Amino acid sequence: MPRPPTACMAMTSLSAAVLIVACGGSSHGSSGGSCAALSPAGYFARARVVFVGTMLTGRTADVGGVSVLVSPARVRVTRYLKGGGPGVVTVATGVASGSVVNEDGIEPQAGQPWKIYTLSRRMPYQTSICDGSTPTGKAPVRQAAAEQPEAIVPAPGRVRTAAVTATAPHG
Repeated sequence: MPRPPTACMAMTSLSAAVLIVACGGSSHGSSGGSCAALSPAGYFARARVVFVGTMLTGRTADVGGVSVLVSPARVRVTRYLKGGGPGVVTVATGVASGSVVNEDGIEPQAGQPWKIYTLSRRMPYQTSICDGSTPTGKAPVRQAAAEQPEAIVPAPGRVRTAAVTATAPHG
C-alpha cells in the first residue's frame, strides 16, 4: 500500500550506496504521489535557476530497457530562462551511485532536451520532477549494447536497481 506523501518524503534516505523511496507509482514522467504539481508559473517563481538544454553523453544505467544518465549528468545549456551560468552544467539525476533509482528524480537520456528548474545555488544542480523539470522532447534513437546487463526492477514503489555502463563523455 503506498504511503501518504508526507510519510514518503520522511522515509526517503540517501547513503553512498542506498536510496530508499517507499512510495508507490512509476518514475517515468510522473511522481508516485510524493509531490504536488504546480503550474508552470509556480515552478518558475519558486526556482532560483531555470534553463533549457540538451543532455550530454555520460555514464548510463539501464532502467527498464532505457539508458538513463547517472548522476551527475552534464547538460549543454541552450538558454537560461531565469538566472544565469555557464554553457555546460551538471544536474543530479534519479540514478545515484550507479545502482539505485530515486522515483522523483529525473531520468534523462543522452541527447534529450530538458527544461530544468532548480532551487540550488551551485552545481550539481539538484532537481526532480517535483521541481517541475521535464523533458521537452525525445532522445535520439540509440541501439542498446547487447552485452549490457538487465536492470532488476521490483514492484512499483520499492528500491530499483539499475545496471551501469560507462561511456566516454564528449561534447
